[in-house]
Amino acid sequence: MQRLRSAPPPTSELTDEEIFRLLRIVKKRSEEDWLVFRLLIEHDFKVGECVGNSSPTANLPGIQIENMSNDSIWLRRASEKNESWVWIGDELMRQLKQFAGERRTGRLFATVIKKPKRSRKYEATTAAIRNHLKEYAKEARITKSFSPEDLRGRLTGLQFRLSIFEPKIAAEANRMILFFALNYGLERTIRKLVFETLKEKYPNEWWDKVPLDVQKEVTRLQDLDRDSPKIVRSIDKLDYTTFPQLRVIIEHNWDDFKDQFPHGRTEDMSKILKDLGYERILIAHSCELPEDEKSRFEVAFGDWFRMLSNQPTN
Repeated sequence: MQRLRSAPPPTSELTDEEIFRLLRIVKKRSEEDWLVFRLLIEHDFKVGECVGNSSPTANLPGIQIENMSNDSIWLRRASEKNESWVWIGDELMRQLKQFAGERRTGRLFATVIKKPKRSRKYEATTAAIRNHLKEYAKEARITKSFSPEDLRGRLTGLQFRLSIFEPKIAAEANRMILFFALNYGLERTIRKLVFETLKEKYPNEWWDKVPLDVQKEVTRLQDLDRDSPKIVRSIDKLDYTTFPQLRVIIEHNWDDFKDQFPHGRTEDMSKILKDLGYERILIAHSCELPEDEKSRFEVAFGDWFRMLSNQPTN
């Protein structure tokens, strides 16, 4: 009795690393396919919307060169009856126009795409793109079954730019994007809180309220910046402070800050900033946080805002 072969897993099981591995192959093999896949994955295009689809049910003209503006394409989407402007951003548009070269009219992807690993050209069609995807997936050692449509909208423009790195590093960076952004926003927010609170109470002497050892360290870092040929980090003194130093400043001036923390005591504030400071070290040194550390960061992040008045708790 012949053994039935189980169906390959759906694309929802593709890992970040597999997607980045696929993109790395596509970019290496074909600039044209790379642009098509960028439109699919980054901007939720369908293949037919890019290269055209002459079937009676679709009848899509594809991207026309004369319909490309600075950052948008005048295009009829498959789900719409009429054309509309579809934004893709100026960076990707520059690449599309560079690909068009001296051509000023006509279909952008039309009979000019080279078949992967071969020198002959072929007509850009939805079937050709699908066949190419199979070749790319095989080369990327991906055995799961998926189609171009399954990849639509999987990455943002920022995530797509990570494909320049090795797939494993790109996948790690993709998983850390949120934590880099949250850490940046939180640190800037705390510095702003410290400055505005002290500045309001001590307009001309607010920096004198900062503990002397913190002042000395900030001065040392500013001197290093001035003596360096690189661009000076900032003219704001607090931009040279870290989570532990911000914690010390608040502790040292708790009577001035306590009204800002109606839902927390100085001990609560100190513990949260200590926890966040530890996670910040890992993030700042480009180490991927383990899942338990990600959970700790999110808990401490939420606790910080819960202590503050009129601040979001999510």
